[in-house]
Amino acid sequence: RGVMQGWKKPQHGVIYFMEGTYDASIRGQYEQVDWGGESRERPLTLAADPQARERPLFRVPESESFGLRVTEASHVRVQGLAFDCIERQQAVIDIAGNADDILIEDCVLKGGTVGVRVQGLEGRGGTITIRRNIIEGQRNAESHSQGIYASNATRVTIEENVFWNTGNRDMFSQGMYLVHDSLSQRVVRRNWVGEPGFAGVQARGGTYEVYH
Repeated sequence: RGVMQGWKKPQHGVIYFMEGTYDASIRGQYEQVDWGGESRERPLTLAADPQARERPLFRVPESESFGLRVTEASHVRVQGLAFDCIERQQAVIDIAGNADDILIEDCVLKGGTVGVRVQGLEGRGGTITIRRNIIEGQRNAESHSQGIYASNATRVTIEENVFWNTGNRDMFSQGMYLVHDSLSQRVVRRNWVGEPGFAGVQARGGTYEVYH
């Protein structure tokens, strides 16, 4: 977390996390300071150490709302990390603000109210890819809970993920809940959804491709 707090401008490169348990969250945005990568060809990557035998695990403190927050940032890759949240935390990963060209890949996202929350992306296009993750155990005793919640992002691709036991058993608990934006394009393909609270995919507004 200390590395990201010191980030003052977009830069490209890779930050590797060694295996072990971190009692911390990752927050790269403080006081509206831009961070992230420089371009699609020169992204900032947060990744597991390639020599690690186990994934680095972020055990998110109760005082935090998110395991990882990406806001006012673009060209970010998150690969090979694991996060463990408690039920009342808002999301394991939160993507918001002027965020664009974000990849969440090969991660384990456990707990929280939402696994990946994507909302309010404006100005830069809002291209988000969520690929080959394990997303499980989202809960909210009072309101909605989903493996993925996506609203107001221009292009969202959700592919080859495993969703397990996402949501309480009511009408607003899904593996994926894609909502409220007639201009958005969403592609959902080759996912596996087991034991969702209400539905595997609920799609409302926008253009969708849902298959395999």
